[in-house]
Order: sequence, then structure tokens, then C-alpha cells
Amino acid sequence: MKFQRVTLSVLVAMFTWTAMAQEGHVHEEEGPPPRPPEWDQEVLELFATLPVQDGGRVKPLDTYAGFTLLNLNANRDWKPGVAEDEDYRTHIEWLVNTILYPETAKDYKVFFIENSEVLDDIGVDTGDNKRYARYSYSDLEPGIHRLFEIAQEFHSIDPADMTAYQRQIVDLATKVFQYQVLTHFFDFAKDHFHVDGSEGLQILFEGAEAANYGEVLQKGPAMMRLMDGIDGGITDLDAASRQVERDGIVA
Repeated sequence: MKFQRVTLSVLVAMFTWTAMAQEGHVHEEEGPPPRPPEWDQEVLELFATLPVQDGGRVKPLDTYAGFTLLNLNANRDWKPGVAEDEDYRTHIEWLVNTILYPETAKDYKVFFIENSEVLDDIGVDTGDNKRYARYSYSDLEPGIHRLFEIAQEFHSIDPADMTAYQRQIVDLATKVFQYQVLTHFFDFAKDHFHVDGSEGLQILFEGAEAANYGEVLQKGPAMMRLMDGIDGGITDLDAASRQVERDGIVA
């Protein structure tokens, strides 16, 4: 899956990660991970309409989310917990939470497993479950390394010649890998960038040594104006930044 870079980078990274950083919700190493908000319906509808490229085709994010969750969960809807009376949530909410709040989403029981023998063999505790149960990524995590090892052993076997057990192992490994890709998609937005390399950057970022992705995006317009100043005849970055400061256009 390839997200349209401009659309999602601006809408998600700027508005979501910047807002989270300003409110102190970006997860640091200490303390519990932040929990997803109760999304407004119009926000989810906006996400649902974003175009993504998957398998060479462009489709709405809603379509991608539905097929992805159906593949993992055998259902397009899901429940955050295990209570029988808990309301089902939509696939688009699951995908948004999984991408933006992976530390919380990994506890969602969205991996539908038909045969507990597969999990027994990779060292995952299945409790009283024997067949047709759902597990979270956290449940599967202790056995993922072993799962990938076994799947690699079966990789050279023609799919037509695989046993049911071998197909289940390879299928689960593929689903886990797909899920991991989703949870790491916005890792770049959590990184910090050094912004103290020149006088110009120090002016733009008010003396800070580092800035997160959202903060860099916030300063984007000022940085573009700064670069325009260079193109307009100012020959060095620091001189351009001083012009930006004089003009009062620092974001």
C-alpha cells in the first residue's frame, strides 16, 4: 500500500501529530501509550475518502481498510475488547487507530485463528481456545520470531503441495507482517530532526536543538519563504533567515 504522500503527510502528520505534540500526547519512552480519541464521524469520513495505491490500483482508504481487516479478522468490523455487549467499530476506525496509535491497537483482538495448533507450535498461550478464536498482536508477539522461522522453512514448498497446517503457518506469517508494516508506517513522523545547524534554523525554530515532524511541517511556509529569499538574490541561508525575521513571517 502506498499512501498519496501530499494528502496524508499534510492531513495526518501535520494536523494529528502536531496537535498531539502540542497537547503533550506524543508517547515518549516513559508512561503508558496514549489512547485513541473518540473520533468525530466527519473525521473518519475524511480519512475514508483519502486515495491510496494498493496493488497497482488507486482506491479509497475505506476500501483498503475493509479488505485489510477482513483478511485479518474474517470480519470488516471489530471490537476493541472482548465483552459480548461491546459495540462493533468500523474498519476505518481500526486502520486509523492502528496507524496512529499502534501501541494501543496491538491489543485489539483482530487476528482470527482457525486452529490453535498453529499457535501451540510457536509458543503462544491459547488458553481454552481450540478453534475459531481471535487474538491480538500482543497475544501473538511472544511467538512471532518462531512463526517467521517456520514460515521460512515452508516458503520453498509449492502452495499446491502444502498441507493445511503449512498453509495456515504461511498465511498467519503474511498477515502478521502486513500488520507490522501498518503499525510502522508513520514512524518517520515520530522522529526528531536537528534544527540547530545554522543561524537561520535557530531563528526559525527559536533556538531549539531538535524538532519533531509536525513542528517541521508547521515551519514549512517560513522555510519556503526563506528559500525564496535565497533565490531572490540573497546568497546565504543566515542572511535569508534574517530577512525572514525582519519581515515578520516566521511561522
